[in-house]
Amino acid sequence: MVDIACLLLVLGSLGAQARPQYDNYNTLSYISGADAQATILEEENKPNGGLGNYRYKYTTSNGISQSEEGLFEPGVEPETGIMEVSGSYSYVDPSGLTRTVTYTAGVDGFRAQGDDIPTPVPTQYPLPAVPPRDGAGAGAREGGAGVPGFSG
Repeated sequence: MVDIACLLLVLGSLGAQARPQYDNYNTLSYISGADAQATILEEENKPNGGLGNYRYKYTTSNGISQSEEGLFEPGVEPETGIMEVSGSYSYVDPSGLTRTVTYTAGVDGFRAQGDDIPTPVPTQYPLPAVPPRDGAGAGAREGGAGVPGFSG
């Protein structure tokens, strides 16, 4: 009886080890070509020191760069406050052009600007200028409701 229990225990442990192991966080397997050989040319990292503020930037040999700064404005209570973030990033697209995006995030939400980011269509349009009407209007002079030759 003990032999059967040991045999089942060994077979169960073999089955548990046979499951495939996935390495979902290994991003290097998705990078190829010059990007896989890129090196960091410049790097700066200023941690927050417990205050919530931070700043970092880096530049790589394949034309990628990013910089960001976060400033924490404390609120009335310790749990409240506002984080204002501003930064930019650049990369070289497949055609060889350097693309740059600048952004801010904070009280007004996230706002990004760049040459390739479309500008939204305005949602409010100015009202057209309407000439003022004198007296009772054109309809009264012509004998009708603004229609020449109409009598009512």
